[in-house]
Amino acid sequence: MFRPRRFYARIKECKFVRQKQFGEKIMKTMPYNFSSYGTSTRLPSSLATNVNYGKDLSAAYDSLSVSLATGKTVNSSYDNSVLYFKDMRLNERAAGLDSVLDSVGKISTTLSAVDDSISALTELVQQAKASATYAAESVNKPAKMTSEYGFEDGQVLTDISGFKDGDEIIIRTGNMKEMTASVPVEKKMKLSELGIETGDSFNIKVGDGEWVTLKVADEDMRVDAFFGQLTTLIGEDKLKYEVKDGQLKLYSPDRSPILVNDAHYAPNGEIDETNTEPNMASKLGFDLGTTITIREGETIEEFMDELSALDGITASLTSRDKLQITSDYGDDLVIGDLKGDVTEFMGIEGGTESGNNLRLKYSEQYDELLKQIDDLVNDSTFDGLNPLKGDNIRAIFNENGGDVRTITGVMLDSESLGLSPSVGDWQDPADIANALSDLDAALAKTRAAANKFEQDAAMVTSRENFLTGLSNTSKNGAELLTKADLNEVSSLLLAIETQQEIANQVISLTLESSANILSMF
Repeated sequence: MFRPRRFYARIKECKFVRQKQFGEKIMKTMPYNFSSYGTSTRLPSSLATNVNYGKDLSAAYDSLSVSLATGKTVNSSYDNSVLYFKDMRLNERAAGLDSVLDSVGKISTTLSAVDDSISALTELVQQAKASATYAAESVNKPAKMTSEYGFEDGQVLTDISGFKDGDEIIIRTGNMKEMTASVPVEKKMKLSELGIETGDSFNIKVGDGEWVTLKVADEDMRVDAFFGQLTTLIGEDKLKYEVKDGQLKLYSPDRSPILVNDAHYAPNGEIDETNTEPNMASKLGFDLGTTITIREGETIEEFMDELSALDGITASLTSRDKLQITSDYGDDLVIGDLKGDVTEFMGIEGGTESGNNLRLKYSEQYDELLKQIDDLVNDSTFDGLNPLKGDNIRAIFNENGGDVRTITGVMLDSESLGLSPSVGDWQDPADIANALSDLDAALAKTRAAANKFEQDAAMVTSRENFLTGLSNTSKNGAELLTKADLNEVSSLLLAIETQQEIANQVISLTLESSANILSMF
């Protein structure tokens, strides 16, 4: 059958199109997935060489990428088992040393804080010594009260119209305008909690006023309610009270002298001499002063001797035969009548604060400094240990716990330093001398402790520096074994990327050539 040339041309064109489409399919498939050829298909040798070369480049690229990210040439035992395990051992030791360093660092910080505490402690002891030194150099200014009435030598007091047998006077030294209870008290406490019962009474005299007595009607009354009634009864311009830090204090706003006593009063208002039971003032621990009774036939000399027998009190007649009562230590002096009008008659009723008890003030400063020393020692706790109260510190200096040192603590509270509260308000120079001797010994102890802990700190610091160097050496050694040169790695990565591009182009050209050959069939 005759077929036009156009027919054969059309068949040839269709065949070419199919061949071209097959070639394009190969071009799209081969560079990315050569497995589509199957096991029965063999790649041309040049193409296989380039494909394998591309795989090697990809593996090298991946390995170098990990090195660039980690900074190490050996990142697994497959890279280099010898170097990998050496690196691991060195890093493990460095980690152990770092753990020890954390503990040693805490000890170093603790010893630094101990050094600061001892410095502060030494300063407090030096201040206490300064108080004792000032006390030793001080001379108290006595407080004096002088009667307006003149006496004769050997005069019998009961022969004087102002004196009667059985008259009583009260004399006390201390702060004239205030009195503080020695028994701990809180505002909301019931009186019964202080041993005070219904029927007990509180007797007080303020200034030139009369004695005021307030009886307890209900022992369940609170402390603040009772003394609130008392200040109202006397007048708040004359008497106030406060309870602070567990102490009850009565004070006079206008600086009037205050006296309290423990007497029991009979219904007729007279003192009941038969009732000697403790009353409210003594139950609260107030200073009741000393009561002196005028006796029948007593002379002025006997009366002065009785006064002078009191600690810190001297009685004498002046050149004008006036009775002079002196508070030798410089404390305020308060005198009043309890029964009769003796002091009023003589003109010495009331009080004086003309003296100055410097030694007492310095002894109070000293006692306060001892409390601060104990507070400082108690507060010197670091990480649960207090080296200033004898706690030992256990220091470990290697990673296996075999190198151990014990830093012993020292007792540095006031008692351990040999310091005790002031004796007799330091009125006796011998007591001040003893305190100064104790303070010198205490300073020697604090300085010895400071030197000891300074040496301990130096030892710990030395070991800390050694451990730091050893840890850094282990880390540097591990790093040198496996460290990658990042500049070199970056250059190699760039070179591999370039080679990969070239290899891909070669593969593409090879596949294009194969497609062109196939298109001919």
